Amino acid sequence: MKKTVRIFTKILLAVTAVTAVLFTIYMTNADSKLIEFIYDKLLHYHETKKVEDHI
Repeated sequence: MKKTVRIFTKILLAVTAVTAVLFTIYMTNADSKLIEFIYDKLLHYHETKKVEDHI
């Protein structure tokens, strides 16, 4: 019985931690900020890249 309670407690703790992290990301809009940061870096990279046109 104690082993079952320990396993259940660990599962509950893991689910709670994941939920807290996802809730924080959702409330702070961190996912959109991260995507915007990556997009801006990629855009800057492609705009400054030298391209030779071969026609």
